[in-house]
Amino acid sequence: MTDADVLVIGGGLIGAVLLQRLREQERGARILVVDAGPAIGPVPGEHLHGVRDPELHRVYNARVGLGNQALYVGAASSPPLPQGVTRAAGGIYELTAFGEEAASFPGGAVAWNAGGMGVHWTAATPTPTGAEIPSFLPRAEWDSDVETARRLLLVDDDPYGPDPLRTAVTAALDIEFPVTADTDRPVQPMPMAVTATASGVLLRSGPSRVFPASVDGSDPLVERRAETLCVRLLHEAGRVTGAVLRHVPSGDETLVTADRVVVACDAVRTPQLLWASGIRPAALGGNLNEHAFLTGRLRVDLDRLGLSVDDLTPRREGEWCIGSYWIPRSGDHQPYQGQIMAAPIFDEATGVVEGCTVSLSWYVPLAGSPANRIDFSDDATDAAGLPRATVHFERTPADRAAIARGRAAQARAGRALGDYDPVAHSVLLEPGASLHYTGTTRIGPAGDDTSVCDEDARVRSFDNLWLAGNGVVPTALTANSTLTAAALAVRTARAVARAR
Repeated sequence: MTDADVLVIGGGLIGAVLLQRLREQERGARILVVDAGPAIGPVPGEHLHGVRDPELHRVYNARVGLGNQALYVGAASSPPLPQGVTRAAGGIYELTAFGEEAASFPGGAVAWNAGGMGVHWTAATPTPTGAEIPSFLPRAEWDSDVETARRLLLVDDDPYGPDPLRTAVTAALDIEFPVTADTDRPVQPMPMAVTATASGVLLRSGPSRVFPASVDGSDPLVERRAETLCVRLLHEAGRVTGAVLRHVPSGDETLVTADRVVVACDAVRTPQLLWASGIRPAALGGNLNEHAFLTGRLRVDLDRLGLSVDDLTPRREGEWCIGSYWIPRSGDHQPYQGQIMAAPIFDEATGVVEGCTVSLSWYVPLAGSPANRIDFSDDATDAAGLPRATVHFERTPADRAAIARGRAAQARAGRALGDYDPVAHSVLLEPGASLHYTGTTRIGPAGDDTSVCDEDARVRSFDNLWLAGNGVVPTALTANSTLTAAALAVRTARAVARAR
């Protein structure tokens, strides 16, 4: 008898979506979840926005309030780990600090903590559209899986609710980004994976909220092994026969067996584990992509919008911002995404609100280069003792032209809301800083030699090994990657359940 019916390697948000959906379809499955890093706070996998440790909550929200994707997770100042991960604190680490070779991807980072990036993310869950949707998947199935993913992530389409600022901001942006025959998605509130409490606090969805059974002991058929790293999958004749797990604090290794295995790590460490296990399809690590990320912060001209300070809604408890707005990708005339978050400005002496700012975050999809990939060493290892990754990444001339067009669209939004300065209010973050990496273990139809997995994310030539996470996404994304990866995980959960 095996140790588990299903082994899921990775305790992050996408793994949690897959597990919750799998449990809904297969009530009697014995599930083993492996989560490598230490917990941050008292509840493993709890989003840091809702963590009950006051200091952790303060530090997290101070970073998020910066409105800079590269800074709010703290990756820009992560210390190197020359002694390995045995005593490493939980958090976000630059790829280079983790021991990877990533000079061409300097903003790249990975999470080393229970729940992965799922305890750090902003919870923005915009819906992908157009070319972001894999064309080889049946559209009705895709739409259904997106709705299931939204339910599992607890998505709220209007988390902050209507107020005078939202009305004025969206009206101003509607003039610059109108709905036309070619752009059918209007400016609207940013959907977020949050749950409003009775007191008004917006709890972000982390892994512990999406799949509570992994941490609360409510399901006797679910076992979670904390601070445990999978270092190798054993396999024979197209079937995984076991997994070697290392308890990080002690270094002790054990062998576990399972009928079905899902690797649900990130777009770096999923292909890394497959490589370490001798599972090396030609496309492994290839097709690395992300969207370019333009960011800036601008003081809102309230007079221009016909508002006064009295029209600014007080912040909810625990929130740094008072509104989040979305300019969706919508047709060829609007191939970008704008995420605009409003925050109050306080007089330092009196603490009285005297105005507000908006962050101008612009996501530009990149066609990418065939040379963009991650390779793994047969000799050198990283801080976790796994094959060292070398990232190859470049922005092509076509990518740079798309970024320039995106910057022009960002400027239109900025000028609609305040005195926009293209130097002060638009910064192009380094490659990797989006934290939304895709493609390194992508899915694809039969005969597609650029893919690692089939349409259900089953690794080709294997009958009991599936993958989940951003790496399986095969398309160039404009929207934040979470909902797309979660919808694909819903599809994969269905395939895993069918295989019992």
